[in-house]
Amino acid sequence: KAFSDIEQNQNKVFYSLFWFLNLNPIDNTAIQHLISGNKEKASEIWGKLINEKEVNSKNYSAFNNISTLYLLGDSKEDLKRGITTKIKLIESENFKDFVHTVADETFSIDTPKQIELLIAELLTQFKDKYSASETMELFSNCNGTTQKYLSKKFTEEPVHKIETQIEQCNKKRINNRSNAHKFGTDLYRNTKGELALLKSIVGNATLQYKMLADNIAKEILQCSVDYFNESQEQEKSGNYLEEAMKLAKLAESVAVNDATKNKVKENISTLEGMKDKELSQIVEVLKSVKLMYEDNERKINQEVRDLEKNDVLIKLGHKSINWGAVKDNIRNSINWGNVN
Repeated sequence: KAFSDIEQNQNKVFYSLFWFLNLNPIDNTAIQHLISGNKEKASEIWGKLINEKEVNSKNYSAFNNISTLYLLGDSKEDLKRGITTKIKLIESENFKDFVHTVADETFSIDTPKQIELLIAELLTQFKDKYSASETMELFSNCNGTTQKYLSKKFTEEPVHKIETQIEQCNKKRINNRSNAHKFGTDLYRNTKGELALLKSIVGNATLQYKMLADNIAKEILQCSVDYFNESQEQEKSGNYLEEAMKLAKLAESVAVNDATKNKVKENISTLEGMKDKELSQIVEVLKSVKLMYEDNERKINQEVRDLEKNDVLIKLGHKSINWGAVKDNIRNSINWGNVN
């Protein structure tokens, strides 16, 4: 019974915050203007009681009524004023007067909880209408406590998604290092939007953002390392070094803290060193192939000259050199398949 009474009183307070109180002749006059469709006049009447004033025992109904009227408006400015005014009422000492007007005299309100309930309801109303940044702007005139709760509400979902993506990528990478390049790339793509949203809400200097961004970067970097090492062990063909490099650079673009950035840079530097070494080896191979080709060409041409000089039939003009065949012999003197 006691719990039921509390819940009933809580509901009375909650729903009354979204309606109008008619407690005195001024409220009654304003409400009559509303009924006749004159919202501007109603707003003007209540506005005189609240503008540049604090909430007191005589104007708390005006604070509630005009904030409800603002919340029913179509413009962002009206919504912003409605939110600010409504929360100002709830945070005031005289909110207890409002509570005892709509609920039992013995009912005691939990102010922070009441604000959270209000915000949760407003967020539900705004969900498909405004973006996160637009919604945050509607609450921008509210105090730090409200901002903190709002930030928490907005960050819960992207934080959960990011943490889930990191965990899934980690498991996939451990079980299948050969596909770590794909897993790391997917992690970057699947968290890019959530990370940007988080940045717009809490900024990139907060501990929460830094930790999540760095955890993404670390996992992408580990995908790069595992993919490269596995490809080397399996002696894979294809440009796996370049793919590992691309992953490392994705990690670099996400990393925030210096320690993580430095670790990524070290790996990039290592890969670049390997790439330079690989290119040097290729150049040396090509040089040796060129020398071998030139040597073969010289030998074949010398053989042809010797033939022209010593073959009697050629000298008498009864047969000739097949220069097409000579060129083919020179061209095929190298096993180009082995060079590739």
